[in-house]
Amino acid sequence: MALGLMVSAQVQAQEKESAESREAKRSEMIAKSGERLAKSFSLDDSKKESFLTIYTEYQTEMFATNERSEAKNQQQKKADGEKKEELTDAQATERIQANFAQQEEQVARLQKRLEIQKRYYARFSEVLTPAQTLKAMFPQRTRPQGNGQQRQGGNGARSGGFGGPGGFGGPGGFGGPGGF
Repeated sequence: MALGLMVSAQVQAQEKESAESREAKRSEMIAKSGERLAKSFSLDDSKKESFLTIYTEYQTEMFATNERSEAKNQQQKKADGEKKEELTDAQATERIQANFAQQEEQVARLQKRLEIQKRYYARFSEVLTPAQTLKAMFPQRTRPQGNGQQRQGGNGARSGGFGGPGGFGGPGGFGGPGGF
């Protein structure tokens, strides 16, 4: 029994250390990212400090929305251990209800993220231009994609959308000259 308590205490200490380590790494990553953005925006010193403060708070709140609950982790481990074919009706019903609950949590998390983004958009707008704000808040979504817009680096007849070369309305496409 004493051995069990010692092992349990060690596991808890490692989990705490691991969480602290993750938090430190996350803070460092946010700081470095903020510095890179501030440099790319060519902000003066007062705007840079304001931006870094806002950016750090924004990223910290956004990361917090990604946290999974311990109960959810345990539920996922349990579900992974069971094969779908071997489920009883009660287990299948429980899994369906758990999926509904998980989807509700996802919707709530998305709603919270949206509220955070709206709030910080106003704060970023006080320091940054709209283009800079877009880059700070949505760094991976700054390049237009989809619906008829040509992709960057496209090669050959398949680049472009429905109206581009090789598309439905372009040369060689369904509606263009030489098309079907």
